[in-house]
Amino acid sequence: IAFMDKHKDSGRPFFLMVAPHPPHPPFGIPHLPEGYLEKVPQELHWSPNVPEDHPRRRRPLEARCYYAMAKNVDDNLGRIMKFLDSSGLADNTIVVFTADHGEQHGSHNRVNKMVPYAESVNIPLIIRWPGRVPAGTTSDELYGPMDHMATLCGMVGLRPADTSDGVDLSRAAMGRGGVGRDEVLMMNYVSHWDFFQSGTLWPEWRGVRT
Repeated sequence: IAFMDKHKDSGRPFFLMVAPHPPHPPFGIPHLPEGYLEKVPQELHWSPNVPEDHPRRRRPLEARCYYAMAKNVDDNLGRIMKFLDSSGLADNTIVVFTADHGEQHGSHNRVNKMVPYAESVNIPLIIRWPGRVPAGTTSDELYGPMDHMATLCGMVGLRPADTSDGVDLSRAAMGRGGVGRDEVLMMNYVSHWDFFQSGTLWPEWRGVRT
């Protein structure tokens, strides 16, 4: 907010990325902002594919901490949106809210990411640009993280570099129809997500979403 306040009268565009680490392990009370666990119900609703005897279901504190962290992110996003509206920046600012992955939380008897199951790969994607993106518009277009650059460039009339990956889905984002993409390949070529390293506890994986 301080960054945007500093630049709002500069007459020049700015790009700001906010990347909160939570919700992220460890999921425990010491890692929560004060008062947030109380905002999450003690009794949670579980997906049918979470076994009745799964540890996360039998001891739901970790899941509650996850949702408490997510609630804190939500509240702080609200602070950012409130500033955009009150400062007059909202109509000329594209806001993208998304994530890098979900969590299994016991679905398919797993707790982590690193699998192409829906619980891990179906992530939020909300794009707001008042007057340009029609409010309430939804799309079934297949969209992957690599499409962010091409899509944002398309929305503001720029051409992305020829060497960049991704598909321009700005038409779908702005409610003008999609590109009719039939499938998206998702992959982790090596078993570690940060390094070219195999043979770790997390196996390589591939997935296709149609």
